[in-house]
Amino acid sequence: MPYDSYDVEITNQLIFPALMKNFRIDVVTYKELEIRKNFLGVEGAVKEAEKQLLVQFQTFKDTDEDTELVQKKMEFVLDSEKEAIVGTLTLEIIEDIGEKRPIN
Repeated sequence: MPYDSYDVEITNQLIFPALMKNFRIDVVTYKELEIRKNFLGVEGAVKEAEKQLLVQFQTFKDTDEDTELVQKKMEFVLDSEKEAIVGTLTLEIIEDIGEKRPIN
C-alpha cells in the first residue's frame, strides 16, 4: 500500500450463487488520510492525559482491591518551543501490604 495512513471502503460486493462456490468480487476504494497535529492547548491536554493515566491507575487498582487513592496531583507546562506539553502526575495511594496476625 503506497499510503502511510488510509481508510478502506467497500463500495460494491458481487456474490455469485453456489454454482461458483460462493465466489465474490469486492470493489474496494482506498482513501489516503492526511495526518495533522492538532494543538489541544493546556486544558485539552490535561483532560486527555488525566483520562489515560486514571485508566492505567484503575487497571493497577483492579489487580489489588485494597489499594486506595488518597491524593492526586497533576502539573502541566508548555515546553520551550510551545509545541508539546510536559506533564507530571503524582498519585498518593494506600496499599495494604501487611499480614494481619494476633499479637501474643
